[in-house]
Amino acid sequence: MFMEPTRITATSATCLDNIFTNIIPISKNIISKLDSDHCGQIIQFENVKKNVSKRKITFVPVTSNRIEKMRISLVNDLPFLPSGATPNAMYSSFFNTFNRLFHSIFTSKSVVITDTLNFSECDRVELHKNRQKLYELCAERQYNTGDEFRDYVKLFSKNFKRACPRGIQNKIKNSSNAIKTTWNIINEETERVTPRNNNLKLDVDNKALTTDFEVATAFKTFFTNIPVSTTESLNSSPDMALSLLKENVPSVTILLNSGMLVALTLLRPLNY
Repeated sequence: MFMEPTRITATSATCLDNIFTNIIPISKNIISKLDSDHCGQIIQFENVKKNVSKRKITFVPVTSNRIEKMRISLVNDLPFLPSGATPNAMYSSFFNTFNRLFHSIFTSKSVVITDTLNFSECDRVELHKNRQKLYELCAERQYNTGDEFRDYVKLFSKNFKRACPRGIQNKIKNSSNAIKTTWNIINEETERVTPRNNNLKLDVDNKALTTDFEVATAFKTFFTNIPVSTTESLNSSPDMALSLLKENVPSVTILLNSGMLVALTLLRPLNY
């Protein structure tokens, strides 16, 4: 199932032109029971994995050895080219020599592809790399109009779109608690929680701690037994707390007998 929000216009655009796919959908439906003025488009495809028909891709490997061989051949052959009576004859002689050397040194190779591309994991780093690769392929489509390249872009894009859902399905299928795993994935995809590296490892006293409970206990023990001298320069240190008390709590001064008499005299009620 594929759902894409779209806006119904006078031309009733279906937005399918923006999707790289070479699969004919089984059915297409447009739903309008949404809160906004947008409509949802539901497209059904046949969920069957089939091998791609054999495709022959021809390419010319360019290596440093071949480039050096081409340079040496040109140096050896150019001085013996006929000068020719006209500039056109000279250019034709040079072009024919260059073309002959190029095709004799830079020989083409062909590869037959029969298997489909497969993305089995939905890793964020790999997904980012594949997305960048897809952008490069789309940019190359502006000047590369070959049938083999066009089919490759469609196949790469189709498998790229299926990579993340397939990875999520594998996580839920292989987990011991499907409901908890599903909610964790939903929270991560909606950015309600920040995803972390599940391969957690902490070395304490030459001992590897890998479980969440062991790591949490190690941090609790460390911060409980931390020396006071370690936090003297922090705002939450005992020295800062004592300074805060001195600045905001009135101090008590011990008075002598004469001082007590003066204080009592000041506190004597006035006579009216």
